[in-house]
Amino acid sequence: MSDLQTKDRIKAALILLRSQHPFFGTLALYADIRIDTSLETAGTDGESLFVNPSFISGLDRPKLLGLLVHEILHMALLHNLRRGTRDPLLWNIAADIVVNGMITKLTNYTLPSGAVFCNALCHLSVEEVYEQLPARNDISFDQLTLIDLLPTTPASLLEKDHAKKWKIAISQARAISDKNGRSIGIDSLGGFREFDAAMTPSLSWQELLWSFLIATPCDFQGYDRRFIWKGLYLDAMEGESLKIAIAIDTSGSVSKDDLSLFIAEVTGILDTYPHISAELYYCDSELFGPYQIDSDHSLPQPQGGGGTSFQPFFTKIEKDPPELAVYFTDGFGHFPASPQDYETLWVITQAGIESDAIPFGTIARMNIHN
Repeated sequence: MSDLQTKDRIKAALILLRSQHPFFGTLALYADIRIDTSLETAGTDGESLFVNPSFISGLDRPKLLGLLVHEILHMALLHNLRRGTRDPLLWNIAADIVVNGMITKLTNYTLPSGAVFCNALCHLSVEEVYEQLPARNDISFDQLTLIDLLPTTPASLLEKDHAKKWKIAISQARAISDKNGRSIGIDSLGGFREFDAAMTPSLSWQELLWSFLIATPCDFQGYDRRFIWKGLYLDAMEGESLKIAIAIDTSGSVSKDDLSLFIAEVTGILDTYPHISAELYYCDSELFGPYQIDSDHSLPQPQGGGGTSFQPFFTKIEKDPPELAVYFTDGFGHFPASPQDYETLWVITQAGIESDAIPFGTIARMNIHN
């Protein structure tokens, strides 16, 4: 099978994956999939997913889907990064037991022959499985002869915000899965502890944002240019043209640290979801903006420092309403009447106003550990 044929097979499999299980299909958007004939089968170094065309050609569709989910889960659950100084083979067996346990919960997906499986352990985290493996006599360590968790440098993954990237991916996948209502997400995989080990549970307000941004989680149209360079012409999500208005509270009650967090979070929105149409306003009792913002440019210098009124922002955007307004604030100020034609997401600082004091919109508390 040629490289082009391999890419076409993978493309078709990923489109099917996104249709059948949007949770895993969304995670796949974050996977850099590459052809590598030096590998006997497939594997990941935590940053990229490598596949051998000859191996792929011998898999039927259920096994190909199972293989892709297997490797994507290794990446999303940070198995390369979390290995540390542990024995690579034993860690690989433990990680395979966990991800293969998840895959067996999926209909129409199967595991390649010889895959490691242990029903008694698959609900645990990889760390827990790793500690229990030496004492078990029902698992053959000869079962896994090919390590698919490839060598990597943990420090390099940390430097590239590897964990943050996949935490965002899981949050987005959960939001799409929950909104869709017919796909499999974390909670329906049998309560696996592995996701808790990979990411600290939190709102997260970013998950609420995803639920607004994804209008129809399984409706895809066009092609996403972010993935063309990979040779995988993945359909673009319909929600990516959403228009949002973002307000950052720059009043005197907002500390420098909180203001820095606001700016970092807005930058994170742009980096994670680059195809939205976003306008930024700085607000105290006056309004500064709008500024057209995108992921290719730094945010303009904040302005403000006076009292707080939320009214100017909402008065301004009423003239050309967005689909969504996002307001980063401590919540201390004068509120307007409820907007009628668009959703509002309030992102409130940890020490900000009580949620029940906000008269309208959806309220999320910013977690400084996100």
